Amino acid sequence: MALTLHEERISSGGMTLQTEEQSSASTHINTVTYSIVIVSYNSRSDLERCINSLQKSLGEAKSFDKANVARPGLLESYEIIVVDNASRDSSADYLRGLRNVRLIANSDNRGFSAACNQGAKIAGGEFLVFLNPDTIASAAFLQRMSKYFEDKRVGAVGPLSNYVAGLQKYELHSPERLSSLAANEIQNSINNLARSLSQSNNGIGLTSKLLIGFCLMVRRQLFEKLGAMDENLFLGNDDLDLSWRIRNAGYELVVASDAFVYHEGQKSFNTEPNPKVVKLVQESTDTLYLKLVKHYGEASKVPSSAEIWGIGWFDPSEEVKQKALQIKRSSPSKPSSDENWVKFCHVILIPSNCTNPIASLAVTLDSLPEDPSCEIIILNLSDTNNLSTRGREAARKLDFGSDYPLWQAVNAVFGILSRQQILFCQAGLRFSALFN
Repeated sequence: MALTLHEERISSGGMTLQTEEQSSASTHINTVTYSIVIVSYNSRSDLERCINSLQKSLGEAKSFDKANVARPGLLESYEIIVVDNASRDSSADYLRGLRNVRLIANSDNRGFSAACNQGAKIAGGEFLVFLNPDTIASAAFLQRMSKYFEDKRVGAVGPLSNYVAGLQKYELHSPERLSSLAANEIQNSINNLARSLSQSNNGIGLTSKLLIGFCLMVRRQLFEKLGAMDENLFLGNDDLDLSWRIRNAGYELVVASDAFVYHEGQKSFNTEPNPKVVKLVQESTDTLYLKLVKHYGEASKVPSSAEIWGIGWFDPSEEVKQKALQIKRSSPSKPSSDENWVKFCHVILIPSNCTNPIASLAVTLDSLPEDPSCEIIILNLSDTNNLSTRGREAARKLDFGSDYPLWQAVNAVFGILSRQQILFCQAGLRFSALFN
């Protein structure tokens, strides 16, 4: 079906948003399957090649993959969203000339994680695909990755590549090698390798402790429930943090050994002076380390990077390590006053069989002190979504719905907690009754 697209620009909050819309309201298209989010920073030389390879990959997906995987209906709809972080080259101008790309042009560099969140916020796809601009797609790589989500335990999927770490190194999974990196031959070389991997490794997914962020697919619903990417991580460590939180929420990370994406690596990093890049990455490393210390309670209880991610190159600064030693988890104690109550994270569970979620939630909320620092998470497994937090602006609602498994919902809560002392209470009960 052919679509007529037009360009619309909306200026808001220091950014320009270019969207694609259909020219006729009577024309109907299927819901978007893949929202591909690309963050660009001085990436003009890579963007054209990356976007062209995506369009070619998606256009060839049906004919290429059908013979190997026999998955019907492979030509799903997709959208490409590029968030440009105030590039100094002509990236934004080039992107404005593309009618098949949704562009967010930031007036300043907001950092990688924040830019990813901007793209995800306007995405409409079932799957979010965070993709670096210095990549080249192979035919049907998205379809090969997304089939692993048929297992509901899977939270995110990553492909094999040439410039990557850990289990995603393609050399670990095939004796084949890229035959040529010459500009006029590289796409064919990539597709030949991808075809070989798809045939030898068809349907083989490997669980991993870490997925590298050059190309990472995650369900949009899960990404939103986890609170998106941590914008305190300006440059680097975003994939470590997201992998850790997905696993903490009870989901698995899968390496699709039958999917391949070429990655040149470090292209945007190389457009800035090395000392600046090193400083920014170290700051993100230190920020993530303090987050881990806060989560586990104290520095001595933080697992090693090998235990968390299976890597040995997570290295917080000595200054931050010393600072972390001052962070101590307080001993659990019975709350006897409002001052003690606010030390806890209060999780209110609304079960799927709750007959009156609104009234039950009100009873439990009213049993808590009126303190802005009182952390509250509402774990809603009912199908009622218009729940009032009764003026508790800091309360976070997680609307999972009645079909969502309780254990996965509880694990999702543990993935976003900022405090170690937790009280669970079913809606309709008063928290104070737990200690009477």
